[in-house]
Amino acid sequence: MTHIPQFPDFVRLSLSHKDLLRTVTKQFPPYSDFNFVSLYAWDTDEILGVALLHDNLIVRFSDYESDKIFLSLLGTNKLSDTLRTLFQYCRDKHLPEILELVPHTVVKQIDSSLLDEYELKEDRNNHDYIISVKNLSSGNTSRNKRRSYAHFIRKCNNEAKCRLLNLGTSEDRHRIEGVLASWKEAKTLTQENKKEFTAIDRCLRHAEELDVQAYGTFIKNRLVSFVIFEVLSGRTAMLHFGKSDYGLPGAFDYMKIELARYFDALHIEYMNFEQDVGIEGLRADKEAYKPVKFLKKYTIEEKT
Repeated sequence: MTHIPQFPDFVRLSLSHKDLLRTVTKQFPPYSDFNFVSLYAWDTDEILGVALLHDNLIVRFSDYESDKIFLSLLGTNKLSDTLRTLFQYCRDKHLPEILELVPHTVVKQIDSSLLDEYELKEDRNNHDYIISVKNLSSGNTSRNKRRSYAHFIRKCNNEAKCRLLNLGTSEDRHRIEGVLASWKEAKTLTQENKKEFTAIDRCLRHAEELDVQAYGTFIKNRLVSFVIFEVLSGRTAMLHFGKSDYGLPGAFDYMKIELARYFDALHIEYMNFEQDVGIEGLRADKEAYKPVKFLKKYTIEEKT
């Protein structure tokens, strides 16, 4: 287990930090931005850094789209001193003077006496969607999702089957790569898409160390959709990545309901669908699964 330095010294994130970071983050709700798999997989430019300040975890992020550097924190110790230290650092390093992706569990511990100094804004685009496994396994989704599920079953003549994939075998990894290839052919890739594919590759190459699993839908022997997930303590599963063959509408919706049934059998209660990052279509899709709650995040700025 690798040491994490004291702020303002950062260390670049590596697989050796996994156990230590999980020891810190398991004290809080499962926010996707501080999940080790998310941090490691999405660090495609390998510039993400971590540090400790008053036993709070400080993360130096790189924005997925703009590549801007910003800070965030997870922890509730000595928040007054922590905030002042972080903003002074941002000024000294000419970084944006704003903390982003700050969990609600942190914000609610900020003393009311500090509200004259700081402006706290709810960041709806980055809230994590929490879905009830029981609800989804029973098909409790929007009408459009239920229709999509039924249409897919009819179209594949009830030949679709779902199962766990073995990420330790080249055969199942190649199947996932095949779905990714077909997805790429049907889409014009954005910069974020390209980073996502790099992140998926990092996740697959280190699946055993990261403790991730994969679940997929097959028609006959062909994989048509998959999701890479992680089972967390507290009976929650984090869904990290997923893609489906664009030529088979409904395959992804079918798989998510079947995955919920699989989780229900394991007594897992919730699924974290992560955030919608303000993409209108993605927001509509995630809302259609009827989240039971959100893990809210905020931005913090100094008041001028």
